Amino acid sequence: MDEEAKFAGLLAKGELKFSYRGRTSTLGSTAEVQAWIEERKRRFPTQARIEERKKEEEARKAAKRQKDEEMRKQREEAKKKRRSVIKEGDRRRKGGSRRSRRKRERKKKKRRRDQEGEQERRKKKRKKKKKKEKREKVEGFFFLFSFFFFISFFFFFT
Repeated sequence: MDEEAKFAGLLAKGELKFSYRGRTSTLGSTAEVQAWIEERKRRFPTQARIEERKKEEEARKAAKRQKDEEMRKQREEAKKKRRSVIKEGDRRRKGGSRRSRRKRERKKKKRRRDQEGEQERRKKKRKKKKKKEKREKVEGFFFLFSFFFFISFFFFFT
């Protein structure tokens, strides 16, 4: 049976109900059906409409990119402005506030201590290595001494 004839028969009975993509539509008269058909024709996805939508989407994206770029530039300018104000304040106070000077001094001291600590660690490592070498020499000497002592003891009593 033809779909149009089927729907025409349903419309003659009273109202036409159909579902599309989970939405149920109800058309009760021929005028509503004609209005629905006209709307459907108007919104039908032709190649020209698809291209038009793509152009609109691209225009929206370009506008968004431009807006984002402007916002980024404004943030950078504000950041530069804040930095220049801070620099001027530092010049006025000769090195910033007392708190920031102390913080810089603490960092310097810590760096110095870390460097000194690294040098100390290297020195300790060298000392350990020397002690180990010395111990090995002594152990070698002790081994030779005990070996010769044993041999001499053995020959002395035999």
